[in-house]
Amino acid sequence: MCNDSFYARALEKEAGFLLGFDQSAPYNSPNFLWFKNRLDKFVYIDRVVIAKIMRGQGLAKALYEDLFVVAKSAGYKHICCEINLDPPNPISIQFHQKLGFEQQGKATLSQSNKTVAYFTKHLV
Repeated sequence: MCNDSFYARALEKEAGFLLGFDQSAPYNSPNFLWFKNRLDKFVYIDRVVIAKIMRGQGLAKALYEDLFVVAKSAGYKHICCEINLDPPNPISIQFHQKLGFEQQGKATLSQSNKTVAYFTKHLV
């Protein structure tokens, strides 16, 4: 699946990574498909992981900012992701809102009984 990614960056010393797919990826995740049914020319953040020992150092923000530059220069209009509402993840919501993401919708996923919010950042 990583070979189909638009964006894949890993930090040194296994500190973390970010993986994103564009709208043309052969990906059947219900969250990805939610965006695919509503938007054109987007990058979906599938995974972002920062090692616990490395958190609080701005690494996730640096990965996101690099993604924004790369996606914008390639002509993408939106960066998208989902964030858990149930179980709640208020730290992630706050992080994304500070970066300019806005909630566009939500869904309860039947296979996991999780409720997620769908967030989008419009690239200008």
